[in-house]
Amino acid sequence: MKMTGFRTRTVFADRKLAVIVVASGELRAGRTQQTCGLLGSVKPIAVVVRGVDGSHAVDMDAKALDIDQLTAQVPELRSALY
Repeated sequence: MKMTGFRTRTVFADRKLAVIVVASGELRAGRTQQTCGLLGSVKPIAVVVRGVDGSHAVDMDAKALDIDQLTAQVPELRSALY
């Protein structure tokens, strides 16, 4: 069994600026005849900066991302931006 999801975390925020990390989380469960196992991992996928002039997102290679597409993939991000 494999479950994947996205999470956001605001790492800094004040009245003018917020820095938000978007991460992909994955859980895998497995079973053999003698054991059961659970493995989890978290991988950062984007950094979003919300400022007075709008919001901007970059991936982990510092390439610009479309903020609307990212928000569509990660609905939790919408509440952190607005």
